Amino acid sequence: MEDDAPIVRPEFVVDSRNRAEWAMMTLARAERNIAEKRHAAQILIERIQARCEEMCKRDTDTVSKMTDLLHPWAQVEVAKAGGQKHVKLMAGDIGYRQNPEHLDWIGTDEDLAALPEELKRVKIEPNKVATKKFIKEKGEIPAGFDVVPGNIQWYVKTNLDGLPDDALKLLDVPEELL
Repeated sequence: MEDDAPIVRPEFVVDSRNRAEWAMMTLARAERNIAEKRHAAQILIERIQARCEEMCKRDTDTVSKMTDLLHPWAQVEVAKAGGQKHVKLMAGDIGYRQNPEHLDWIGTDEDLAALPEELKRVKIEPNKVATKKFIKEKGEIPAGFDVVPGNIQWYVKTNLDGLPDDALKLLDVPEELL
């Protein structure tokens, strides 16, 4: 089938159970085709990535080794330069960047309990689960809440397991409409 060819003729409508079954089988088959193509693409992508890693291994090892060799030399050169943080070479620069100091919390629950209140932060937000229970029990909606009704969302769940490949032929849909 050509990509720009219509899936069905414009005059086709679903007006019977057979046509609905045909449309659902066509939809399910298309979903299965998409899944198979995406799975095949993922396998190819993984193979290409693995091959790329193989092809780049020697260069990756070279980058690592040259960096390890340059680092001690660059430390000495930067120290000699007095305040300069890098050394310019013909093929590039080698230097360092000082990341700003930061704090990591490594304390225990006991440490947290002992911490002065001004050094603690508490996130306060409404508990929606408790609020739903409150509304159900009390029949009143607390200030600040709005009950948003659920919307109807149509879905299509396909199931082609055990369906013969020629199942579409079993339905009485005129060929000229397909």
